[in-house]
Amino acid sequence: MTKDLAKSDEFGLPRWMVALRSAARDLVSEQDIRDIVKVHVERAKKGDQKATKFLFDYVLGGGGMKGATFVQNVFHGDPAAATKAAPGSNGKKDMMAARAAARMPLSQSGDA
Repeated sequence: MTKDLAKSDEFGLPRWMVALRSAARDLVSEQDIRDIVKVHVERAKKGDQKATKFLFDYVLGGGGMKGATFVQNVFHGDPAAATKAAPGSNGKKDMMAARAAARMPLSQSGDA
């Protein structure tokens, strides 16, 4: 490897890695990407968990980012009734659950 290829680019990647990535990108067309994603969409619709994970991680969330997390909250009762809980009680947990169900911030400035 020459010294020039060992230097890093403005993003900190070694030039040899930038050159390899560039060469690989030159071989993949936009239509190739469309075809690959289309296959994953069809597989995900049929219940393929790996295809679904691929779509959420790389298409929706970006490969370098953590994928999407979906939380389903089921709450029966009045979330507004949850106010301040005593320290060490289950009330704090119940209060946070009620706030989560109401899509409110889990903690507030007055919480103990």
